[in-house]
Parts: sequence; structure tokens; C-alpha cells
Amino acid sequence: MKRSATMFMLLLAINMSCALQHNVSEEDAIALLYDYFNAIDIENIDSDMIDNFVTDDYFIYEAEKKYPKKEFIAFIKEQYKIHNTRSSEWTFSDFRVSTDLNSAHMSYVNKGEFISQDGVATRMEWLETGYLVRTDAGLKMKFMFSDNIKMETVQL
Repeated sequence: MKRSATMFMLLLAINMSCALQHNVSEEDAIALLYDYFNAIDIENIDSDMIDNFVTDDYFIYEAEKKYPKKEFIAFIKEQYKIHNTRSSEWTFSDFRVSTDLNSAHMSYVNKGEFISQDGVATRMEWLETGYLVRTDAGLKMKFMFSDNIKMETVQL
């Protein structure tokens, strides 16, 4: 009888622990996306902000290449330099978010506008997906895929 009571208590504790955990929320996933893009904004790209929002083994498929975090940041910095970028801005739409207890997958449309020092605006549109995971430090981006849909350049 004593063994049955101990097993019952153990199972009850496990069930209560599981009941207290919640799925990653759609709102948290989208908030992380905004934080991630803020970290790669022209104003923040030279900081280590990105480390707060990606896993140590993060990578992205961008411009037909697989980039780990360090190489991706170098790629973005180079693009900002080549295009003499003074501002960067992203607008997201058409979110589709699926979540479970420890992760989230999202897809969305990303429209970016990059303005150069000489007043040229490059407007791009991507279809992107991301895989986010719950870590001890909170929700973080583990993987992204970005596919360029269109690009136009206009003089402002």
C-alpha cells in the first residue's frame, strides 16, 4: 500500500508539472521575430544584440547560401556597406504560426526598405520561415529560410 501511495504521488507531481507548462504563444514567437530584426537593423548590427535572440547553432538560408550566425552578420554588414545604407526597416504580414510546448514554426511575408546615403531606396519582399525553440534563456530563433520574391530600386 505504501508503494502504491508513493507511485500515485509521483505520477500526480509529474502531471501537475506538465499541466503548469504552456505552449509557446503566437505572440511570443512574433515578438521574438521583431526583436531579431531589430538586432540586425543598421543601427544595431555592430552590437551583440543578436546573441539574445538566436541559439548557438543558429543558421539561415539567405541569398542561396547557408550562413551560421557569424557569417550571416558579416554578410549583412557587407550589404549595408556596399549599398551605403543609412536606414533599414521591415514590415511583416501574413503570419502563420504553429506552436507546441517547446517550439514554434512561423511563416510570413517580409517587406524591407533600405535607404542609402544618396537617397536611393531599395525595396525588397521575401517569403520567410523560422523555427524557434524554448531554451533556458527563453525563446530563441534556431533556423530561418528567406526567399526573395521581388526587389525594386527608386530614387527618393
